[in-house]
Amino acid sequence: MGYYDVEAAKKKALRYYERGVLQAAYLQGDESLFPLRIGFKRPTEEAIRNDFAQIRKAIKRVEESGLPLEYKSFRFAALGEQRLPVAVVFATRETYLKSLNLEVSFGAFVIESEVVLNAFPSLRPLLIEKPRLIESHAGAWRRIVAVCRYLIDHPRPHIYLRELPVEGVDTKFVTAHKKVLDLFLMHLLP
Repeated sequence: MGYYDVEAAKKKALRYYERGVLQAAYLQGDESLFPLRIGFKRPTEEAIRNDFAQIRKAIKRVEESGLPLEYKSFRFAALGEQRLPVAVVFATRETYLKSLNLEVSFGAFVIESEVVLNAFPSLRPLLIEKPRLIESHAGAWRRIVAVCRYLIDHPRPHIYLRELPVEGVDTKFVTAHKKVLDLFLMHLLP
């Protein structure tokens, strides 16, 4: 049947987050993503006539999902006027995050992206290009920034990794975050 599939609508909405579209828009200060509309497949009159009970159950599941819905009235010859949901519509970023239980995850993204951008504002274009980078190193940004800051201030320190005078940073940490450190330093060092 495929009408009013709550899980499919959630999955489609989550792609914006999983692909980093929401995060990139936030970093750019771009609010044009919202309202975000995810349309439902509209049942035909024949489908409604043949499977009205099933379609009613599917509509009830959608309504109970807590997702923000947009309705439209349709006139059918056999059933008269019916008010049916036509889309899930997230009016704002906050509605989107709350509806999909992403408030904590996005809040952490905001805090950690601010840690990076407060230290190195010139990295904004890189973070916009690679918005999932922040979440892929969650919890490590203060130390990553500290390592970058040290290496900017001391471009040729002539020490081993284990000797970096940065609190909480050892060889394992640098090895685990080598790619992002290399990427950042390529953009930060002359």
